[in-house]
Amino acid sequence: MNRSRKIYLDYLNVLSALAVVMLHMNGVVWEFNYGRSWITANIIENVFYFAVPVFFMISGVTLINYSDRYSTKEFLKKRFTRTFIPFIFWSLIGLIYFIHFGEIKTKDLSLLHLIDLIFNTKIVAIYWFFPPLFGLYLSMPILTNINKEKRKDLFKYLIIVGFALTCVEQFCQIVKIPFNGVTISMASGYVQYLLIGYYIDNYDIQKRNRMIVYLLGILSLIFVIIAVWKTSYAVGGVDKTFKSYLSPFCILYSSALFLFFKHIQYDSLKVLNKIVFFFRNCTFGVYLLHYFVVYYLYFVLNLNRFSIYMRLFGGLAVFVAVGLLTKVLKHVPVINKLL
Repeated sequence: MNRSRKIYLDYLNVLSALAVVMLHMNGVVWEFNYGRSWITANIIENVFYFAVPVFFMISGVTLINYSDRYSTKEFLKKRFTRTFIPFIFWSLIGLIYFIHFGEIKTKDLSLLHLIDLIFNTKIVAIYWFFPPLFGLYLSMPILTNINKEKRKDLFKYLIIVGFALTCVEQFCQIVKIPFNGVTISMASGYVQYLLIGYYIDNYDIQKRNRMIVYLLGILSLIFVIIAVWKTSYAVGGVDKTFKSYLSPFCILYSSALFLFFKHIQYDSLKVLNKIVFFFRNCTFGVYLLHYFVVYYLYFVLNLNRFSIYMRLFGGLAVFVAVGLLTKVLKHVPVINKLL
C-alpha cells in the first residue's frame, strides 16, 4: 500500500509540474481571437487546468498527518525554509531578470514598491500560488489535530458541504446574481483540495462510485471546454464564468484525475515508472524556473506563441530541459536548498 501510494503521488506530482509548463506555454489563450489558434488554446488550457488543484491535493496527502512525525513548530519551520525562502529568492532573481529585459524600470523601485512586487507576485506572476499555499500550511495544525477516528465522517461532511456551496456560487455566476451566501472557512477555498486529496488517499471508494466520479470528471472537462468557447465567442473575449480553480467543474475534473491515478496498477509500467522517478525530485524546481525559459522563448527570441507545435511539443521540451537544469542545480551548494 505504501509503495503504491508513493508511486501514484510521484506520477501526479510530475504530471502537475508538466501541466503547469503546458499552461504557461499556452498563454495565448488570454489573447482571444476567432481563429483556430484560440480554439486549440482553450482546449489545452482546460485539459491541463488540474495542475494547481492536484498539487494542493498532494499537499493534503503528505502534510495533514505531519503531527505523526514532528511538532507544529518544526512543521512551520520546514515549510518556511522549503517554500517561503525559495519564493523570496527566486522573486528577487526574477526582479533582476526582468529589469535586464526592460520589463521593470529601476527608477520606479522603492522599498514599499519592492514589497508590493514580491508579496503580490507582480514580478513573476505565476508565483501567485505561493500565498494560497502559505495559507494552506497555516491551516494544517487545525486539520492534523482532528481525531483520526473522526476524520472520515468529518472530512466527508466538509467536502460535500464545500462542494455544494461552490455549486450554488457557480449557479449565481451563471444567472448573474450576487452570491452572498453561507461560507464555512474549513470547507471553502483551496482547503477543499487538501480534504479531497486526504480523503481519496486514506479511504476506500467503491468501484461503482469511482466510475461515477470519473464520468462526472470527463463531463465536467467537456462542458467547460464548450462553455468557455461559446460564452467567449458571444462576448468577444475570454469569458471567465466557468474558469476558476474553485468551480465545481474544476473540482470534479481534478478529483477524478487524482482518484484515477490512485487506482492505476503501476507494476507493468516499467518504462514510465523510470521516467517519473527520474523527474520526481525536480518538480518544485520546474515550478520555480520554467517561466524564465518561457518568457525568453516567446518575448526575447520572439518564437511563434500561436504555433500549436510550440505550445505542445515546445511545452514538453521546456519541461524536460528545466527538469534537467534543476537536477544539475541541485548539486550546487546553497542553490540545492532553494529548489
